[in-house]
Amino acid sequence: MSNASTTPSDDTDSAAPFATLSRLAYTHVTHAPLHERYMPSGNFEAVGEPGEFGPIDPETGAEYRALGGPDHQYNRDYKVGSSYPKTVFVYAEDTSGESLSHNTLEAILDDRNLWSDALTPVLLPKGIEENQATWYSAFQFRPPERAPSLHRVKRQLDRIFDDAEIYREGPFLDARIWHK
Repeated sequence: MSNASTTPSDDTDSAAPFATLSRLAYTHVTHAPLHERYMPSGNFEAVGEPGEFGPIDPETGAEYRALGGPDHQYNRDYKVGSSYPKTVFVYAEDTSGESLSHNTLEAILDDRNLWSDALTPVLLPKGIEENQATWYSAFQFRPPERAPSLHRVKRQLDRIFDDAEIYREGPFLDARIWHK
């Protein structure tokens, strides 16, 4: 596993996450196991340790995934395994744009009756900050046939968050939560 990688902490410490939730995003796309990621050093670096369905993070057990585009196309900065069918992924950010941890995201989804036992933890590439790979702590619906439609998710979010702007564009559903 690369030493130049940071994942969100899974500390759960109070009701603060509910006050700092800024963005809740869903996407319905193809995906593939992420094996290597291009780094600022100019090299591809392996991620995680071997797992049943591709590399996993040894600390959290979350699987590394890359999201695909049309016709199962993937970012050239990633080396991926075989592509899987479309399913729904969900991730969240706080007010500073940082990814929420799996535990925090699960607590928020559970509190809002959005949690499902079909959700499994994954890590999605976020970007590069200070020469380190950053990740979204996310969940994917498994198997794909257990995933809700984005239309249904949007209706749920409209009912749950009266202080949110919810946008749907193609395979993406983005809820921006505003706090007073």
